[in-house]
Amino acid sequence: MAILAQGPAPVPDNAVLNLENPPRRDTIMIEGLGGYMWIAIQVNNPGAWPFHCHIASHALAGLSLQFIEQPRQIRGLMQDAGVTGKLSERCDAWSDWAQKANFSQGLASGV
Repeated sequence: MAILAQGPAPVPDNAVLNLENPPRRDTIMIEGLGGYMWIAIQVNNPGAWPFHCHIASHALAGLSLQFIEQPRQIRGLMQDAGVTGKLSERCDAWSDWAQKANFSQGLASGV
C-alpha cells in the first residue's frame, strides 16, 4: 500500500496528498490517540485481504476489516489451483477434531 497522507486527528480540510512518490509499506503505524492515514492500494490481486490492528483486543473490538478484491475471479483461481476440495476437507477435519476435543475457539478465534 502507499501512504498518501498521515498525521494527528482531526484530518485537516487542507491535507496534502503525496501522489508523486508516496512511501510504500506492508505495515503501518497510525498515531496514537486519534491519528489518520490516507492509503492507496493497487487492486490487482484477487482474494480476501485483512486490514487489522496487531493488538488483539483492538482487533476484537472491531479495528479490523477485510477487502474482497476481484471476487468473481477468486473461485476460478482456487479451482485452477486444485484447492477447493482440500479446503473443505481441512475445514471438516478441524470441525471434527474441535468437537471431539471439546475445543472452544473463544472470542478472539479469528485474530
